[in-house]
This record gives sequence, C-alpha cells and structure tokens, in this order.
Amino acid sequence: TLDDNARALIACCWMNSESHGIEMLIDIYLGFIEKCQLENGTFINYLSSQHKVRTDQNDDEDLEDATSRAMWALSEVISSEFASNEAKKRAKKIFLSALPNIKKTHHIRSTALIIKSYSKAMNSFSEHSIELEAIIREYADALIEKLDSNGSKSWYWFDSYLGYNNGIVPESLIIAGEITNNKRYIEKGELTLAFLIEKTFSSTRYM
Repeated sequence: TLDDNARALIACCWMNSESHGIEMLIDIYLGFIEKCQLENGTFINYLSSQHKVRTDQNDDEDLEDATSRAMWALSEVISSEFASNEAKKRAKKIFLSALPNIKKTHHIRSTALIIKSYSKAMNSFSEHSIELEAIIREYADALIEKLDSNGSKSWYWFDSYLGYNNGIVPESLIIAGEITNNKRYIEKGELTLAFLIEKTFSSTRYM
C-alpha cells in the first residue's frame, strides 16, 4: 500500500545517514509512491502484489489518510539533511504534482498530516510558501472548529472518541501556531495534548 510505504519512507528519513542501505531503501519506498501517483496527480493506495497494478479496493475505500501520509513522507525527503539530491528532486516533483489535488480534508488526522507536511516543505518551495501557509491556517482553523463542536470541559477533543495516532492532531496545531505565529493554535494544541495525556496515562499503567 501507499500508506505503508509512506510510513517506511518517513522512518528512513529519521535514521542516521550512515545506516547501511538507507539510500537504497529511500529509493525503493519513493519509487512505490511514484507508482501510486496517477497522471492527474492523485494517489491510489493499493497495488496488487503479483502484477503491480491498481486493485478494485481503491474504489471502495477512503484514500484521504493514505494520501496525506504520502505527502508527509515526501516532505520528509524534501527537508532531509542526508537524502540525495536525486531523491529530493523526485520527491519535489511528486509533491508539486499532487498539490493542486489536495482538497479540504474531512478527517482530523488527514488534516493534521497535511499541516505537518506543508510546514516541512515550505522552506523548499519559496514560490509556494504563501499558498502553503494559507492552507495551514485554513486547516488549523478547521481543527479548532472541530474542537469547538465536540469539545467540553470534561472532554476536550476534536471527536467524541479517541482513535489511532491521536498525538499528531495537537502536534499539528502547535506546528501551525509556530509557522503562522498564532498563539491561539499553540494554546489549543497544548490543551488538547494535556487532555490526551490525561486520558492515556495513569499512575499504574498506560494504554
């Protein structure tokens, strides 16, 4: 899947540049993301293991999360200190091709991933920095709107439940606040992070 290869690519970008075979792995995972990008710049998530072609599953599932994670992975390559110039060039090409197709997201984690990816890519795309910052503001406002709709004093969160990969949502608000110099984003991010920690950890165990 695009989703799994994006996760692997992110992990590679966080590893030491002297790690054995890391450049080869970056090339493999980046190549898979290229394979999943269609001519119009959008992504599919599923390729058959036997024939390496798209499967019907792509038409039956919401691919928003996989797409946003792919954008994050690309931004990690673009901003990496040790990724090769060729890898960065490929990642930038995929990223820019996808950029016009990233519409307003509906899921909080996808929204958070886009904020994170755009913030990491901004310095490498000076000609798009104003556009990327505007989208970061729009997406951060969307998260706060979700928080205002679902949150209360006893349940200060963006949804009525805690799902997976929760930490990235308050993290993205803090990142957005730092990028845009908006203290409200940072405050909301810190408060929701405190709520998440309270609900996740106890004095005797953690979930």
